[in-house]
Amino acid sequence: MYKSILLILLIGAITMFGGQVLADAAAIADDEARLAENPDDIDLLLSVGKHYLEAARRGEKGATKMANKLLGHAIDLEPDNPRALLLAGGALIIKGRDATLPMMKMKHVNAGLELLDQVVALQPDDFAARFQRANNCANLPGIFNRSGTAVEDFRYLLGMARQAPEAVAPGYVTHIKLSLAKVLHNRGEKDQAQTLLTELIESPPTEDAVERARQLQTKLKG
Repeated sequence: MYKSILLILLIGAITMFGGQVLADAAAIADDEARLAENPDDIDLLLSVGKHYLEAARRGEKGATKMANKLLGHAIDLEPDNPRALLLAGGALIIKGRDATLPMMKMKHVNAGLELLDQVVALQPDDFAARFQRANNCANLPGIFNRSGTAVEDFRYLLGMARQAPEAVAPGYVTHIKLSLAKVLHNRGEKDQAQTLLTELIESPPTEDAVERARQLQTKLKG
């Protein structure tokens, strides 16, 4: 009996998930077909470009090239479009990630960061732009000299969360504080990093915050 119930639930879950995947694939295929007829449609460029950007982040073959082609064309058409700049910046950074030669890695990543800088300059209170730039800068090697930008953005995001807590999901607050603590520790600002982790332990925004903060404390001390 229990096996039958589990099987029914499993089939239902697969059907629902599979149906959503097929629907998404159909929508992208439709957008690509319309884009072929309207290659300068900015909304279609961003929709299809975002699809390939997400695929590139997963490491799908050929996706990085397509994302950069489509999103690069989008910013050629609208150089001050914040969403185009944000997506194109992310695509260039992934292009740098995938490059073989160190020189090309530096070139593409810096070009992508410049686009993210433009978005933040245009819309300094754009949470998505700050969040993406902060995370990219936090994970870059020291040679890029961008840890200061990560600290600036993460602190700005925490300020936004304090001013409008209902607008920022608790999971984001946990992520931001953990990420900021790592960056501060790596910059030698260890007391500030520990203060953030203590805040997470004493006032956890999410159920897993305490465990994650303690794990990071142990890791940083080691």
